[in-house]
Amino acid sequence: MKVPYVIITEELIPEVRRRVSIELGRRGWSQGRIAGILGISQVMVSRYFHEERIPSVSLNSMIETVSRDMVSGALSGESHEEISIRFCTSVERCMKEGMLAERFRERFSMEPYPSCFGMGLGTSGRSAVLRDLSAALELLKGKDLSFLVPALKVNMAQTWEGGKSIGDVASFPGRLIDRNGKIVSASSAEFGCSKHLAGILLSAHGSHPSVLSVASFRFNDEISAAIPEEEGLAVLDRGEMTLEDLIGRAPLDDGGFVADPGDFGVEPCLYIFGRSSLDVALRALDLNERVGRCRSEGSKGGNDPHRDMNK
Repeated sequence: MKVPYVIITEELIPEVRRRVSIELGRRGWSQGRIAGILGISQVMVSRYFHEERIPSVSLNSMIETVSRDMVSGALSGESHEEISIRFCTSVERCMKEGMLAERFRERFSMEPYPSCFGMGLGTSGRSAVLRDLSAALELLKGKDLSFLVPALKVNMAQTWEGGKSIGDVASFPGRLIDRNGKIVSASSAEFGCSKHLAGILLSAHGSHPSVLSVASFRFNDEISAAIPEEEGLAVLDRGEMTLEDLIGRAPLDDGGFVADPGDFGVEPCLYIFGRSSLDVALRALDLNERVGRCRSEGSKGGNDPHRDMNK
């Protein structure tokens, strides 16, 4: 049969398993633990560590998106069953966005069937948004984010596909509580409790429908230098445009970074965008790690540290 599920089974799943295995291994997971979360044998995980694949270029965006979702879920402590559900949800969303369509045309030389590509699928809903925010909090809890935590603390928000009002956006009342740069607790996420961050997210979602989450962090030259050029950092120039205008123009379809360098009475702020709050949390952890490496390498080389805009 010429259906997209053939591609998912034969091409997507093996490559997603391989990438998730390698990424979790890089983060210190044992082969046995990886095998348990993915529901495969340890022998297969070992094979993935040494195997090299070159998937179709047209499928790469979907592979990266699904793999990142699963890594985020695993790091937040989700079980094998929850990871399986996350895989299905992520694949469904990617299909709805048309990520599989080009590969379908390549493989079968025909146009995709609309009914097989998410037409008429519902949104993730309020419960899924709250579940993602809770998982993102678990992923961040106890981690050292001292390089990124601003004076006004961190907050994170998420909406669902098609969210249009502040009431469609959930975030943490009172922000995420940190102790010496580590997130230790927070009130349960609620809808309609953060007008500023909700407005930022709705502006991004309106221009980039795949963006469903955002978090606010500290911003300075050191952090700016740690963001790889290919990941894209858009910095606000208040004399040229508003923050909302910049968000609309920034390349955020696959997630990204927008910075407000601040002004008199306004703290510099970095906004990290993503497809879910788990995606945003993982981007934040990766960025914090890169800042730490840059600081360590600069110290070893005897270089002066980057100027801190918050000083």
